[in-house]
Amino acid sequence: MRPIIIGILSSLFVKSKFCATFTGMGFLFIKKNFKIYLLRKIIIIYLKFFLKFKNLFFIVQNKDDENFFKSIFNLKKKNLRVIRGSGIDINYFKYYSEISKNKVRLAYAGRILEDKGVLCLIEAYKIAKAKNANLSLYIAGSLDEKNPSSISKKYFKEIINFKDINYLGNIKNIKKYWQETDIAILLSKREGLPLSLLEAAAIGRSIISTDVTGSREIAIDNYNSINIKVGDIKECSKAILKLSKNKTLRKKYGKNSRKLVEGDMALEHVNYQYYSLYKDII
Repeated sequence: MRPIIIGILSSLFVKSKFCATFTGMGFLFIKKNFKIYLLRKIIIIYLKFFLKFKNLFFIVQNKDDENFFKSIFNLKKKNLRVIRGSGIDINYFKYYSEISKNKVRLAYAGRILEDKGVLCLIEAYKIAKAKNANLSLYIAGSLDEKNPSSISKKYFKEIINFKDINYLGNIKNIKKYWQETDIAILLSKREGLPLSLLEAAAIGRSIISTDVTGSREIAIDNYNSINIKVGDIKECSKAILKLSKNKTLRKKYGKNSRKLVEGDMALEHVNYQYYSLYKDII
């Protein structure tokens, strides 16, 4: 959000059009406290003000954010586009069948934040693990201490030291990570269009997700995903158990995941949409 705010301001001093991509609304539209509410109002007023003097073009990644921008800013159709995600290279992230192994591997990739549903994931996994010993959890990503949604260092250490959780930190080969995974999980409170699920879907993985803005674009309930309510630990543990014990369902969901990304989420298609937009603007 900060680069967009600064970019709009600096664009006033040059004769150029301005196009901003919102990859997600972040904690500003998740947190409920007064400080965040006030900051959100200030940003909305700021954008409304500059829309009067500058021809701005906005790109969002999902239908929910499109509806939000339409209702708040009353934008013309030409000034607002939906481009579904940043694009995924389906030639690099090719479909890859599950690898036979002793345990079913559940995996998360992303920052270690409360808003990403990490706390819910850990507690749900503990419940599921007690009922299915042939289950393992892998977590890739780092603690983002500067983010308002960061978890405490104490709880972070508990995650690292928990014997049934494999914490890998930041990893270099995300393709291999998803190839070795059986179930991808993201329990976020809100997204733009989550790259981690795009990558996992391209590899052909079944998904467990929250039914929220952004995530539901790539995680479709009963098609390639089991979707739950935000923070529902009990339902999450049930979803983990259901997929971990049903390889046939995982395979079906995985193939459907691949079909989804081969459409308008493929990198070639996304690049063409950006090219067409910039061409129209110029």
